[in-house]
Amino acid sequence: MPLQKLLILLTRFRLGVPHYAALLLWQLLLSAFAWIPLYATDNPPGFHTGRGVSLYNLFMDVRAGDGGSPSYYGSWSMMSDQQRPVPIVRISAESSITIDSATVGAYGTSNIHDGTHGPWWISSAMWNAFGPDYKGTFTRGSSLVTGLTSTTNFTVGQPIYNRSDTSPIPNNPWPTIVEIRRNSIVLSRAATSSVTTNFYPGLLDGNLTAGQLARETFTYSPSTFPNNTYITWKFPSYLNGIGIYAFPGIEYGSSGYEVPRNSVPALQLRSLSSLSATWNITVNAGVDDLANCMFEFFVYSTGDPSATPGHFSSYAYNEISIMTHVGPRHMRYLKSLSNHFWFSTGGYNFYVVTNNNPAPPGQFPPQTSIVPVTAPGGTTPLSLINNGTHTYPLAAIMAKLVEMGLVNPNHYIHGAVFGMEISKNSGSATVNKLSYVWG
Repeated sequence: MPLQKLLILLTRFRLGVPHYAALLLWQLLLSAFAWIPLYATDNPPGFHTGRGVSLYNLFMDVRAGDGGSPSYYGSWSMMSDQQRPVPIVRISAESSITIDSATVGAYGTSNIHDGTHGPWWISSAMWNAFGPDYKGTFTRGSSLVTGLTSTTNFTVGQPIYNRSDTSPIPNNPWPTIVEIRRNSIVLSRAATSSVTTNFYPGLLDGNLTAGQLARETFTYSPSTFPNNTYITWKFPSYLNGIGIYAFPGIEYGSSGYEVPRNSVPALQLRSLSSLSATWNITVNAGVDDLANCMFEFFVYSTGDPSATPGHFSSYAYNEISIMTHVGPRHMRYLKSLSNHFWFSTGGYNFYVVTNNNPAPPGQFPPQTSIVPVTAPGGTTPLSLINNGTHTYPLAAIMAKLVEMGLVNPNHYIHGAVFGMEISKNSGSATVNKLSYVWG
């Protein structure tokens, strides 16, 4: 009998030896023959590769001045009681990679340029990594900002920003907080003018690199990606000005900002026939810490994905957000919008609302949110997370948006993203299954 088959049989029966001891024994035997490790040590809880492969670890490690050594967040050993070994059918060597935000920044991606997994890639999408707005008084030539009603949520090392074209805050780089007082803060650079104005603290430094206030990690196996992708996040316990810090997700094809080397064909809305999405996701987050979980599509006037990066506002005519879960706070906002209607398809009832963003040219196009609800004509959201596998008939949903005049049938989608908008605090999710029928 070949040695590999003998070892597999011995591992299955374990010969009365505890399984972790058996694994170590076979590890030693295999090492003697210059074979690779039998088990992975970077698995998240409950994650089973089934093939003894090591995992990719993507650490969006947002750190700014915490002064400590790296804390390898989200790792889990197969030796724990949360894991059980599986019979080894085939041993394959897959190297691990680590990417942190000191290199890739808040908008970091993985797998977009090498094309290892075709059209699938990861986006950290910390688009809104800043705190709520504050009002303070700046004095030209002084680094002291006075008149603050509270300094509770400030942290030494945070950068300070101002959106105004006549900002008193010098940029390139933006100043950081060096001292916190009762109703004032001291910055690393002096103001360039004297004015009382709004400003906001960032969670990242001026180069969009890491801080202890915000963080994302992705852990995945190359052989199963995008399935079994484990995502963690950490953000402040307080809301920022818009109620969302980030949108970590798994992209498929092209976004308005990135075009992967291996993408998918652009689809014209009038020609959709079989477009659908299937998912199964397990989320661990507070009731109102997760704003939503959704599929998102941008609708473009061009069928050429390479035209949109750098010209997003010229080509994007609609932002279509098809929800799989909506938190209470976000649902209150959606119900406040006056432009809405209901429809049903594929066994689901939907409540559809659109905001009043202007059509291009503009920074962001109108956004249409499609919320599954518990009954026709209702507004109680139906959560489709933590409860198995679901499939949306996307072609039928898009056809309804065409019928209602919300999208132009001659326009295109270049790809999709499945992700979660995070409102606050820490949490995690496992994307157990994710797939599309693209056509």
